[in-house]
Amino acid sequence: MDTSEHYDNPFYPRSVQLERMCRTGKTAEQVCEAETKFVLPYLCNLGKDGGILDLMCGTGIHASLLEKWLGVPILGIDGASNLIELACKNENLNLKFIKTMASDISRGMFNFKVRAVTCFGSSFQYHNHADQLHLMRSLFDLLEPEGLLTFQFRELDDSAIENVCTLASLGRNLGSPWLNLQEVSVFSDPDQGDSLYDYVVSSPISPDLANPTDYKWVKVGKGHYFIWIHEENELDYYWFSRTYTEANGTQHHFRPTLLNGYLRANNFPLVSQMLVTSGFSDVKLISGPDIGGGLHLFSVIARKRG
Repeated sequence: MDTSEHYDNPFYPRSVQLERMCRTGKTAEQVCEAETKFVLPYLCNLGKDGGILDLMCGTGIHASLLEKWLGVPILGIDGASNLIELACKNENLNLKFIKTMASDISRGMFNFKVRAVTCFGSSFQYHNHADQLHLMRSLFDLLEPEGLLTFQFRELDDSAIENVCTLASLGRNLGSPWLNLQEVSVFSDPDQGDSLYDYVVSSPISPDLANPTDYKWVKVGKGHYFIWIHEENELDYYWFSRTYTEANGTQHHFRPTLLNGYLRANNFPLVSQMLVTSGFSDVKLISGPDIGGGLHLFSVIARKRG
């Protein structure tokens, strides 16, 4: 699924700053630094001719830090033009960025041997399960023998949920078989006067967006939401959209996008099985630091054995 339009919104970088500030009390750059340092020990022995592919690199902060700290070639890719344009401002001889979807990766993009693939934050969740499985198989083929794959996700500690800037929890029952709207969160900056609203709905299936019977548009307050048919399934998806409001009151609605809640700490056996099915070995779940506000970081790490 192409989610690039959501991230091509010119206000996306500012929306991330607001969210990080409210959730963690830190800047987006500080959060990125913590996420990069977390996996750095696993990336220190890539070989002289080895480099790193950074998937869904956004504005390139993680990739820039990797190049600075490791001194190896880094290629960052992202499907959003707005983000890649910002990332390219930091390019150098060892650090390059390309606008492309993760599903379109090819060996011809690289002038180095891909010794590691990284995906920071929660970016890997922006795919449905079938796309994730296809991507993992492609990454296995791309990596050199003994290559490393690592991707992250975040989970909020139960004890910290009350600290999240939650505006309301809207349990609007649309009747069977439709799911309920789950949560709306607001993040605001009293100094600049702007704010961000996140709208979240969840479902155990990924809908066919070409088939209107698989989903229903529902308007709640100032936002539009996809509500999906509820079916029993071991996978878990949620759909969210954002509205950014400038200090002058002007609103900018983001196109809704998909997240895959399949990546959870308590679901690691299934995540591991997905990687092993794709050919990877030595799959591990590494518990990382609290990056602020009770937001806990995890990394999944796997190897391509020669």
